[in-house]
Formats: sequence, structure tokens, C-alpha cells
Amino acid sequence: MAHRGYALHYPENTGAAIHAALTAGAKYFECDVQLTADRVPILFHDQALDRVCGVPGRIHEVQFAELAPLSAYEPGRFGERFRGEPIASLEDIGCILKCNPEVAGFIEIKTESIEQFGVESVFDRVDAVLSRYARQVVLISYSREFIRHARGYAIGAIIDRWEDLAAIRSLHPGYVFCGSMACHPPASYGAKARS
Repeated sequence: MAHRGYALHYPENTGAAIHAALTAGAKYFECDVQLTADRVPILFHDQALDRVCGVPGRIHEVQFAELAPLSAYEPGRFGERFRGEPIASLEDIGCILKCNPEVAGFIEIKTESIEQFGVESVFDRVDAVLSRYARQVVLISYSREFIRHARGYAIGAIIDRWEDLAAIRSLHPGYVFCGSMACHPPASYGAKARS
């Protein structure tokens, strides 16, 4: 699975990163979704704009139109190489899925947006874009409430430790991700574990 697209060589969560991953043969990609102040779902991991865009500000405090002149170029990693790479919207993911019916997107809904706007509002905004591609989408999140609310989609739960697995079993996730590099599944979980 291409985590945040082909993020080793391209700025994370960008159209360029996802296209590069698919070109390299990936059939699954993961991306992060945050909502802007006017509740437009965009591909972005952080709350702050500085690491990815090189400018101050916070995603939840800016309107979608205000992001248009910014680049998602990760200047700390890539310098000026990707300046001009636009911040991708969730609509862009819909276009990628439509053009690549054999591909599946694991869409992580960030807890910061859920805390800012509420489960229903975030789900409604995401669903409005992705419902046409639901068979190609797995909605994943740390938020148990969001996973419970994500009817009509395959779901995945993200946990901090494998010991937390028992707490999410009642959600019946199709996928479980452990968010720590130090995670090792317990022997009793066997081949079903995904990290």
C-alpha cells in the first residue's frame, strides 16, 4: 500500500504522489483527509500548513479558496523542486478512482477535523464526494465514533497498540492498522493482523 502516495519521492498526499504510486504498480493507496474552514475535504495530514506548504496557518482556519495559491511541496524535504504542486482535494481522489477502477483508496479521516466539525458533518462532506466510488474506498480513522457512523463503506480502525484490539472488535473493521512503528501483533492474532 502506498502510504500518502509515493511519499518517499514526492510530497505526501498530493496528486503527483498518488499518480506516481499507481504508475509504479500500487493497487492500494492511503491518504489523509482534513476539512478546511468552509468544510471542503482536502488531502492533508497536519493541522498546520508550515511543514507541507512553508507558510503559517492552520487548515481548519482557512477557506478552501485561500489554499489555491499555496503549494504542497514540503520545502524541508524537497526544497523548491515541487513548488507549484497544488493541495489535492478529495474530489481529485474521486477522479483518480474513476479512472482506475482496479485501485482502492484507504482514506484516513483525521481526528482533528472530527473534533473541529463533528462526526456527522465530516462524514456528510466525505460521503458527498466518495459515495459514487464506495466499492473502491475504505474509510479509516482513529475515531471509533466515525467508524461507527461510516455506513455503506468498508471500514478500517487505527489503534496505537495491539493491546487495543479488543476495544475495537465490536466495530467489526475489515482492516486494522497499528499507528506505531513499534507495533507487533500478538501471536494469537496470526495472519489476520495488518500493520
